[in-house]
Order: sequence, then structure tokens, then C-alpha cells
Amino acid sequence: MTDRKQSFAPDIRKCGYLKVGRSQLKALFSTNAEQQQLAKILLCVQTFAYFNEGQIYTSNGVYVCHAGEWISCYWEISLLTGIDRRLVKSRLKKLEVMGFLTVEHMSVYKRISLTNYEQRMLIVHNPSFGGSPKVTAEEVQGSLFQSASSLYSPSQMIGEA
Repeated sequence: MTDRKQSFAPDIRKCGYLKVGRSQLKALFSTNAEQQQLAKILLCVQTFAYFNEGQIYTSNGVYVCHAGEWISCYWEISLLTGIDRRLVKSRLKKLEVMGFLTVEHMSVYKRISLTNYEQRMLIVHNPSFGGSPKVTAEEVQGSLFQSASSLYSPSQMIGEA
């Protein structure tokens, strides 16, 4: 859809970094197919979301894309992730219900916005562990992917001092 020069180069310093939660990575490598698909689609959106304002040219017109947004279609996400287009649609709905992103329908294309993209996650450090974040067993309940929901919810804090 967009002309982006993409190649896997040894000099990764020039292309920037993406902060991905460990729970999302665990879900990506889990044996649960649904968890893998959710993680793969979220990682795809995170990878291609704009980090500042830009314009997208489509056959339907020109759209302004803000930071944390990506204008795409189910077919493109399916090609990028290797997940069936119908599953992409249902997994995006589930990610939306879970609060990771929002999907706005624009004819064939969808404006996918990462929730709280611009806000920073708050982490309270436990001084008894050398400043490392303290995570309790209650906070890690549920699926691996559900425990990653604090990544985009700044109101939820990991650990308490």
C-alpha cells in the first residue's frame, strides 16, 4: 500500500527500536494458536504504525495518519503475518475489545490506532531489588496476552512500593 524501503540491514541503529512487552513476546512463542495470532497481529500494527504525522495515498484519496496509527486492510495484514484474512478481522476485533487498539472502518481500508500510544507506562521500582520492577502473582493471572494489557494502560502500574 505504501512505498517504504524495507530491508533487514546489519546496521539497526539507523532504523530505530520498538519497545515490546515480554508478555507479548511470550504469547508470540506460545503453543496457543490464538495467543500467537493476537501477538503477531499486534506486533505487525506496532511495527507499521506511524511514529509521527504522515500522509497515505490510496485509490480512494489521501488520508492523514497520526502517530500511533496505521491505515491498512485485512488483506495486507494477512500477507504480512501469514494469518488468514478472516482470522485477522476477528483477532483485530478481539484486540480492540481487550483495549490494545481501535479500528475505524474507511471503506476497504481500516485506520488502526494503538491505544495510549503517546503515553508512557508507569513502573514503580522496588528498592529492595536494586530498582527492578516488582510483579506479584496476582498481576500475572490469566493468559500471557492479558497480562500484557498494562503495556497500553498507564493507569495500571506494575508492582507497588
